[in-house]
Parts: sequence; C-alpha cells; structure tokens
Amino acid sequence: MKKKLLLENFSQFIKAKDILNSWNVTLSFQEKLVVIYLILIKESGSAVTSQEIIGSLMDLNKSKTSRILNNLEDKGFVMRLQNPLNKRSNIIVLTKIFNLEE
Repeated sequence: MKKKLLLENFSQFIKAKDILNSWNVTLSFQEKLVVIYLILIKESGSAVTSQEIIGSLMDLNKSKTSRILNNLEDKGFVMRLQNPLNKRSNIIVLTKIFNLEE
C-alpha cells in the first residue's frame, strides 16, 4: 500500500515538474519547488494553500518564504489573497495565466 502511494505521489510530482518545465521560465530551485507544490495542490482539487504551510513544508523561515513568494508574485506566477477566516494570513494561489491542462 505504501509503495503504491509513493509511486502515485512521485508520478504526480513528475507531471507537475513537466508542466513547469514546459513554461520555459527561469526560476530558482526553491521557487520551482513552491510552484510544483502549488500545481500539485491545484491538481488535487484544492486551489489554495497558505504562506505558512508553504514555509513549514519547505522548512523556511517567514522572511525567506515571503521573499520567494514576492519573487513569484513579481514574475506573475502567484497571487496572495487575504484569508477571509484569518485576516493575518495569506492564501497563495497560482495565477490564471497558466493553463494546467496542457
């Protein structure tokens, strides 16, 4: 069972990596990981995640997470939206400029 789950997760990761590579853009390694994570979230049916979750999954402090997201936002990859349930946190979403069905 664990082996099957691991293979499914790996194939989803490869698919997300291939989607990112098809965009032909220059990103740092950490920026790529964040975008791949967001693609996986979107592909799973959940379109949102928080800045805090991204930082904790990547073992980054708030400052580094914010810097990476600022760069991705400047490049048009993500948008930060205020979380309606917690005004002190942001929801991070992929922008609509990327068609994930390609």
